[in-house]
Amino acid sequence: IYSTRHNNDNFEYIDSLDVDKSNDILLEASVFVNTTGFVNGIGGESISNTYIQAWLRKVPTVVLHCDPSDVIKRNKVGFHSGTYSNLLQDIRKLIYSDSLRIQLGENARKYAIENFDIEKKKKNHEEEFLKLLTI
Repeated sequence: IYSTRHNNDNFEYIDSLDVDKSNDILLEASVFVNTTGFVNGIGGESISNTYIQAWLRKVPTVVLHCDPSDVIKRNKVGFHSGTYSNLLQDIRKLIYSDSLRIQLGENARKYAIENFDIEKKKKNHEEEFLKLLTI
């Protein structure tokens, strides 16, 4: 992604996008980077939909602060860097190691399908609703 806000040919800031356009961009991406979330233990997020969008497209995630419940670390779908220096280092690792990037991308897709597949979620919700109705 590239930015007109910064004088750098390797970066473009893109404001709001609809889901289809963001999915198209993610299909072309090597790494998804997120710099928002926890700072000194304050604030936070749940798993971002953009993480899931990236993972479904085999794009590993590198996050500065936000790895809810250590999902990224535990499932080996990317890196939780913690500092800007580590963030840059982790991005470089993925850019220069095709095998690592591919493996984390495969892990990411597998994790996303196992945990966020709409048909599985729908079935789980239906089962729970039926249980409630029979109580």
